[in-house]
Amino acid sequence: MAVSNKSKCAIRCMMHLALSDKDTLTAQDIYEKEDLSKRYIEQVFADLKRQGLVKSVKGKNGGYYLARELRNIKAKDIVIAVEGNTLFGEPGDNSTKKDVEIILQSALWDKLDHSVMNILDHVTLQDLVSKYNDTYSQMFYI
Repeated sequence: MAVSNKSKCAIRCMMHLALSDKDTLTAQDIYEKEDLSKRYIEQVFADLKRQGLVKSVKGKNGGYYLARELRNIKAKDIVIAVEGNTLFGEPGDNSTKKDVEIILQSALWDKLDHSVMNILDHVTLQDLVSKYNDTYSQMFYI
């Protein structure tokens, strides 16, 4: 099982904003650090902005910045901003689904969604930044 590339990209973009010493970052700034399409990053930021996780400033020193404190942004918020509330299966009207799809949705996909969302709900951007800082503050380079 894999988390979508869009969710991974969104979390990576949010980490870059959280770790940056600049007031704002552009899609270009992140593009230069990541192996991601600049256009794709811009689409992800549009979703994050629509959900109130980031704000933007236009102009020469413009770019994106976090709209909330790190401790108030959960991984779940980021994933829902780009994916919606369902990661596995197809939510919706059961009358249009086949019998097997209905069983899989209720017996498997809904349970997977619940478990994954529960984990994402207990990890904040602050937790991820702290883990990053703990990991890389102990490294030294020669």
